[in-house]
Amino acid sequence: MAHLRPPNIVARPGPGRTDGDSNFIAMELVVGCDLASRINERVIELEEAVGWTREICDAIAHAHRQGVVHCDLKPANILLGERAEIKVTDFGLARVLSGEASQTARVEGTVPFMAPEQASRTWGRVDHRTDVHGIGAVLFALLTGRPPFVGLRLTDILEQVVALPPAISPARLRSDLPESLSNLCRKCLSKAPEARYQNVQEVRMALATVLGGPSSEGNEP
Repeated sequence: MAHLRPPNIVARPGPGRTDGDSNFIAMELVVGCDLASRINERVIELEEAVGWTREICDAIAHAHRQGVVHCDLKPANILLGERAEIKVTDFGLARVLSGEASQTARVEGTVPFMAPEQASRTWGRVDHRTDVHGIGAVLFALLTGRPPFVGLRLTDILEQVVALPPAISPARLRSDLPESLSNLCRKCLSKAPEARYQNVQEVRMALATVLGGPSSEGNEP
């Protein structure tokens, strides 16, 4: 993780050891809040949501070029600094694509944002398209104030994650949401990895024009 040093990823100068022989990892201090807190405070403007998501794409694209998949993208893992800059953190579930990665998913606290392939092998293996789903899930929360999947119990939410029906259209939850942006978000959240954008660069390119007018790409709302 020390090799991931773009401006939109929390820097990790490296590990160390205390005089008492305990291990630690030094990390960049980011003064600000996470996006989960900001979502709880107020409705996020569309321009803010799109701009922040583009910065997340920049960070994750860098990680992918290093062969690293984050696997735990959610608003609580995205920090917003003092100058409103995005900082992606918590690569605790990250996988290196060059090796044989375990298919075991940690479900505590991440189920509402989880890609189906993280929960069931029937949807395929975890790869860079898993983070495309994660970016879509973060965007969904920014636009609607809630995760793509909700329920009273984790097991109920997990059933929605792996089931065939797609997440609800964001446009059904927010009246001022352009169809083009709603479609973009739903395409990221497609259950089958091959139906999503195939890399985060494609997501970023779509975000660059999505508020400029109607778009024909993506799924129907």
